[in-house]
Amino acid sequence: MRIGIIGAMRVEMETIHARMKNVKTEEYARMKFYIGEIGTHEVILVQSGVGKVNAAMAAQMIAGHYHVDALINTGVAGALDHQLKVLDFVVSQDAQYGDVDATVFGYAYGEVPQMGIVQFPADKRLITKLTETISRVVGQERVHTGRVISQDRFISKTEDKQFLATTLQGTCCEMEGAAIAHVAYRFQTPYVILRAISDQADGSDLMQYDEFEERAAKLSAQIVLEALEENWNF
Repeated sequence: MRIGIIGAMRVEMETIHARMKNVKTEEYARMKFYIGEIGTHEVILVQSGVGKVNAAMAAQMIAGHYHVDALINTGVAGALDHQLKVLDFVVSQDAQYGDVDATVFGYAYGEVPQMGIVQFPADKRLITKLTETISRVVGQERVHTGRVISQDRFISKTEDKQFLATTLQGTCCEMEGAAIAHVAYRFQTPYVILRAISDQADGSDLMQYDEFEERAAKLSAQIVLEALEENWNF
């Protein structure tokens, strides 16, 4: 299988890159794409950078140029579900924008006009694979599935968190996933988002954010590696 992996941060890319074999590098749009092998899979790895536009550009190349069989987005997120603890994991059931508002024209909040869809569903087989891997590696109590909410801002206020959690029924929030899911939907490429929780999205733990962000990003990448090295097919 040919698997595309997108991470926003350096630590995610370096963790996975270190385990790839027979690697070659190609560069497009000021992004480096690493083509190599993990287990029996061919892997296309890219560090997109932060934000929805960067993520969408990376996803377009992964899906449209490299024609991957599946796309995995690894990274960190803030918790929206009160049950989530720092360094827990969320596997996406679906993804939705949290900063798209065309409700004045009759669209649902988060719906891009004329798309005909609000939440972009993740691939069930990829969801199962990642949840099984997380349960085996760190324990079933650390894995959650739910809705990933994406927007171009860092959530650190309780009222903003409450809106995303209650109105949009979000499980976690971050800045790339929905854009990647959007591109995957257009290309009909199976995708899944994996997020390790780095903070509570309410400003309560900002003093420790840098420490937990790096740890969470590395953990998320390690779970992807564990899954790929099991050499599964679907």
